[in-house]
Amino acid sequence: MRKRRLLAISIILLLSITARAATPSAQQLQRANKAYQAGDFAEALTQYEALVEEGYRSEALYYNLANSYYRTNKIGKAILFYERALMLDPNDSDIRHNLQVAQSHLQDEIEALPTFFLTKWINNLTLEFATNTWTILALISLWVGIAGLAVWILSKVRRTKKIGFTAGVILISLSFIAFAIANYRSQLDQDSRRAVVMQPKVALHSAPDTQSTVVIEVHEGITVSLLDKIGEWYKVSLPNGEEGWLPQNSFERI
Repeated sequence: MRKRRLLAISIILLLSITARAATPSAQQLQRANKAYQAGDFAEALTQYEALVEEGYRSEALYYNLANSYYRTNKIGKAILFYERALMLDPNDSDIRHNLQVAQSHLQDEIEALPTFFLTKWINNLTLEFATNTWTILALISLWVGIAGLAVWILSKVRRTKKIGFTAGVILISLSFIAFAIANYRSQLDQDSRRAVVMQPKVALHSAPDTQSTVVIEVHEGITVSLLDKIGEWYKVSLPNGEEGWLPQNSFERI
């Protein structure tokens, strides 16, 4: 596994913790980092998990938690938290590399279908910034666009009017796109519609019923897309496009 500024988490989380005056949490963070550096990954897990349960959320925290799970041979949990870290920072090469290393230990060899280039581009663009950043960009574009239209209306110089009108139309259009992306990113933050199988082995059924035909058996660590839900069953899609039903207790959402 690649080494990383594991411990950039110290700065990021300590600032958050200090702001919230949570001294016990700051101590937990210090204990977690110290345990990780000492190779006591079980203790690091206990402390990092406690921070997550308290509501702390950052790419660095998820990354270190995933590394700790990997070191304790909990591949499913490691993949889950690498994926969560990537949701927050999709351009981080270290996270992506360690995720690939963890996935190389999977028992199932399921070749993923290629993603349509436009879908991949939209997803990458959406994840480029956080929801708040997209919202701010949308508002800036909107107000600057409105200012451009104001110049078009008020100016008496033909060239200035033309520039104002063109800039106004383009920027207002971009603001609508940015608002749409912000909304989509917000939905992904709330529910990525993806999950990681946590059970050592689970049957993928053809219907939401244990008596239905078993399509295939999948193992811990496989990432699935969530398509539908009936009761305690979810219809899922495997990376190769194969579909079936899994019980809700067999996976954790990313």
